[in-house]
Amino acid sequence: MSETMEILEVPTQGSGNNTTEDAGRGREDEQVVPVPLNVAETSSSVRERKKKKKKRKPVLEEQIIEESDISIEDGRQKIEELKKVTHEKDGKIKSVEDLLEAELLKVASKEKTVQDLKQELEALKEEIGGVQLEKAPQLSITSQVLELQNLVKGKEKQMNTMQAVIE
Repeated sequence: MSETMEILEVPTQGSGNNTTEDAGRGREDEQVVPVPLNVAETSSSVRERKKKKKKRKPVLEEQIIEESDISIEDGRQKIEELKKVTHEKDGKIKSVEDLLEAELLKVASKEKTVQDLKQELEALKEEIGGVQLEKAPQLSITSQVLELQNLVKGKEKQMNTMQAVIE
């Protein structure tokens, strides 16, 4: 191990805070003290730091891997939950679709029934119209007969009145 002497300026008196004014006056209140540095110690401490860093690197990598594994597992769980929720919602959608289809069939059946009833109503209207046309002349004749009967009654009254006057 080789020792080298390096000179470091270490303040031994005063505040140690140099201002620009102090720099202009010189350093009368400070002394320069030689401090020996062991170069071997410095390089070994650098090596030790490198070794520690190398030892920490796998640990950090392992932590990162564990964290990513945890994140991946969390992601898988979330995907499974989403699949489950999606499956449930798909089932509900299918149920609603089935109900809608059944209701559409009912509506179609009712529409057919309504259409059939409309056709039957039209046929009945036509039949009523035909019967009314047949009865119209009969009604006309009946009304004429009634008129004539009323006329005869009126004339009979007149005759009876005249006969009563004559007698």
